[in-house]
Amino acid sequence: MVAVVLVVVFGGACGDDGGPATSFDGVESLGACDDLAGVDTEALLESGLCNEADGELLFIGTVIFDCDDGTQLIWNDYGWGYVPGELQAHEGDELVAPDADREACG
Repeated sequence: MVAVVLVVVFGGACGDDGGPATSFDGVESLGACDDLAGVDTEALLESGLCNEADGELLFIGTVIFDCDDGTQLIWNDYGWGYVPGELQAHEGDELVAPDADREACG
């Protein structure tokens, strides 16, 4: 089964100090969207928030694929990985998990 999460940008959201928002409805951002490699995949799925370069708070759309062995393979525009595990940076221009991992997942 594959689940796709929608992407929503919280434009105009401001923090208490008037700067960019770092949380939404009590959920904290994971930091800069371009720096998500190495983030715990479970934390990514729980938060789903990061900040774009201009400070806008972004809800990260993530594909979740249930593997035959009971693990989950996930990917989004910022990386890919297994749950549990760490998000890996994409290599090249392809914004999905590598072919070999998608095939091994079933």
